[in-house]
Amino acid sequence: MLRRALMVMLLFPALLLTGASTVRAPHFAVDPRWPRPLPTKWLFGQVSGVAVDGRDQLYVLHRPETISDDEKVGVECCVAAPPVIVFDQQGRIVRSFGGARRGDHWPHREHSIAVDARDGSLWIGGNGDQDGFVVKYSADGRFLMRIGASGPTRGSNDTTQLGRPAGLAIDAVRRELYIADGYANRRVIVFDADSGAYKRHWGAYGRVPSDAPVAQTMAARQQHMMQPHGIALAADGSVYVGDRPNNRIQVFDRRGTWLRDLIHVPTTGGGTGGATGSVGSVWDLALWPHAGQTHLLVVDGSNNQVRLTDRRTNTVVASFGRAGPYAGQLRGAHAVAVDGNDAVYIAEVATGRRVQRFRPTAEKESRQ
Repeated sequence: MLRRALMVMLLFPALLLTGASTVRAPHFAVDPRWPRPLPTKWLFGQVSGVAVDGRDQLYVLHRPETISDDEKVGVECCVAAPPVIVFDQQGRIVRSFGGARRGDHWPHREHSIAVDARDGSLWIGGNGDQDGFVVKYSADGRFLMRIGASGPTRGSNDTTQLGRPAGLAIDAVRRELYIADGYANRRVIVFDADSGAYKRHWGAYGRVPSDAPVAQTMAARQQHMMQPHGIALAADGSVYVGDRPNNRIQVFDRRGTWLRDLIHVPTTGGGTGGATGSVGSVWDLALWPHAGQTHLLVVDGSNNQVRLTDRRTNTVVASFGRAGPYAGQLRGAHAVAVDGNDAVYIAEVATGRRVQRFRPTAEKESRQ
């Protein structure tokens, strides 16, 4: 408890005012020794998803098929690592699995992963052209269930098929799976996490979603979820949905009633939310795991930055990252997870092709 209290004080400068002029600013530093090197010959493709389980093990989802042919020509190198790799806190591999029977028990193009806090089961989704489904696996890699089927979307109001789903979140208490659906649809859709039964869905502002063509003006685009990409559930019942090309987070209650919008770097290029390219400023998001969940982590893959914001005021409290290939820099920052020790994990697609761990610390006091 003492350690947790001290960390809260380090992270939030409002708690560190020792006088009118002394502030200690929050800061995140990369952990360059995490993870440990992969086994000989193993390579990561684009790392598209990360999730933390109840034992603070990190589940990493990557895309083996994005490894280029010229990386495989040497006799001693290389092979694609299994698409799911589980790491412990020391960065050691615990187990790995996945990838068989694409289009049946596995997506065509890996995109997102979520862990059920109740039983450790996994949900995995893809954003390939035929990825109209998500799959459920046990913690040790046994196939359990599929929702939807391989094939194109049937529209944002079809309740049996998905549309290249982007983000996944699990309400372990209410036993519900929330999907930001995503690359081909314009909605959030909710299923029973145990049976897979459909429960409800909604579009922008809690309305019935529409797939009608949209004029490429900001006013027209903002009437829709142009690409619901990341999704996070708060303990108070709020649902945070990152609408990537619209540079915003839409906040709802669990029933889909719209509460408010949180705008992020509105000048970031948006486009139409296609499957490729860097678009928009809200790629993924996660609740900060302190009591009250007062803060939100927002991943901006276009600007290659991660921001810690006050989720009540949308004020940026801290940020880290810049474009680049070196430790602590980011290239295609795509997904985020936070463990119980306050470590932040960032998955990188594009040419990043890695997962990095950042730890909160504190900068020196400054006088203002």
